[in-house]
Amino acid sequence: MKVAFLDRDGTLIKDKHYLSDVNGIEFYNEAISLLKALQRKNFKFIIVTNQSGIARGLITGNQLNLINKKIEMDLSHLGIMILKTYSCPEKSEHPWRKSRPGMLLQAGLDFNINYSQSIVIGDKESDIHSGEKLGMKAFKLKNGNLESGIEDLF
Repeated sequence: MKVAFLDRDGTLIKDKHYLSDVNGIEFYNEAISLLKALQRKNFKFIIVTNQSGIARGLITGNQLNLINKKIEMDLSHLGIMILKTYSCPEKSEHPWRKSRPGMLLQAGLDFNINYSQSIVIGDKESDIHSGEKLGMKAFKLKNGNLESGIEDLF
């Protein structure tokens, strides 16, 4: 299976700086269009998101779960299925925290992922580096705008 690993804040949705309420979710229209195009190319989707707001006491695990489920449900209503959302609640040296590839490696254990055909899409260098460490192509999508050449996939 080929997967597009997606960052959440600043890539799929507007970054609200420690989003803690489902009512604050705002998708980038360009990101939705990109996901639909990737889906036509048989990509599956997994969200991988650093969420240090939990370790900082700014958001609870329950709030994070509600937000992630709402994002998955909203995307599902648009015909975009998310296989799973992985979150790292730590704020420092943790194997799951991007730029480390821990969340991507866990996804590989949970699903039959072909990393050589998979990609990473994010708005920060840490997103890009997490995928590159596993040999994946990585693309920057910041505030809904593509900053690097994903056109090669189409």
